[in-house]
Amino acid sequence: MAISRSQMLKELLPGLNALFGQEYERYGEEHREIYDTESSERSFEEEVKLDVYYIEKIGPYAKIADYCQELAGMFERYGKDFTTLAVFENPTYQPKRSKIRIGALAKKGMKVNEKYKDVVKHITFSPGKVISHTHNGSGSLLSLFWKELEKYCRLKKIKVRKDVPDFEIYRKVSNDPSKQFFEIYLPIE
Repeated sequence: MAISRSQMLKELLPGLNALFGQEYERYGEEHREIYDTESSERSFEEEVKLDVYYIEKIGPYAKIADYCQELAGMFERYGKDFTTLAVFENPTYQPKRSKIRIGALAKKGMKVNEKYKDVVKHITFSPGKVISHTHNGSGSLLSLFWKELEKYCRLKKIKVRKDVPDFEIYRKVSNDPSKQFFEIYLPIE
């Protein structure tokens, strides 16, 4: 199944807004009664950096799975846990023609095939503070979760950064949607 954020209208079934967007305001900040709140300049107290091999693509979101397979074919060795990701270079939603960095998390022992050494690039990606959502299931719902993350940020007055690209990490991709595991990341201030 292709990973796509382009099926937004099909996914907005009646009642989903009630389940997601409108429910945020209903509960307020109940966590303050249970937990002590501390502030920080970071979302984690360590600097998170992603070491990534990537290729650059311009194309539709629906072809991301194909691009990930293409990248996998450019390695001589990549081990058993080949974790792919997409970094969206366009600051706006462009499902049909987007500039995307298709990547793989670098791991010890990975080796790019010699004939692709000029195509596959390497970068250490440091996105800074992010808000994320983890999804286990069909990739066709990712566009809905992106919209809900953005809505959540608006409702909670969390400022989204436009100087750092959004990205998705595909921990497990399978023909069986119940076995798929995705993470989406929205950079924030």
